[in-house]
Amino acid sequence: MSRQFLQGILNEYAELVGMSPVELDSHDYCCLKYEPSIFLNLQWHDASKQVICYIPCGQLPAGEHLAVYRAMLEANFFWQKTGGATLAIDHNTDSVWLIDKRLPSAFTNVNELSRYFETIISAAENWNIQLFNNNEAGTSESQSFTAPLPGPHAISPHWILG
Repeated sequence: MSRQFLQGILNEYAELVGMSPVELDSHDYCCLKYEPSIFLNLQWHDASKQVICYIPCGQLPAGEHLAVYRAMLEANFFWQKTGGATLAIDHNTDSVWLIDKRLPSAFTNVNELSRYFETIISAAENWNIQLFNNNEAGTSESQSFTAPLPGPHAISPHWILG
């Protein structure tokens, strides 16, 4: 399996869900945007022959770091509450990410890829709600997946894997 396989199955997926064609860039990276502002970042990592997937879940709530860290560690325990992915924190931005990597052979057809995307997106949505909507004031204001910087490349550390 290869970058070409990933590109091909992404094109099948785009057609299946009615998206515009998806192209991996010169860094073997692409970003799929879902409503409401959910960014599923994908990158082919040639050295390991794996697909890296990562979704920003929001910023760490001020003053609640210990509670968030504990919840994330509990969720990561045997990946029980993360859809098989891992929750992590980018120390440079204090942002929470749901990260996963898979061999392309995990996606033998476009339906398996679609189910995987649904699972990882649902897990990221659930963590956004759990971590960032349960504030002390009791409001349901969502910090959502909105990026403080314009465009997926600005919020995505895709260059790390290059």
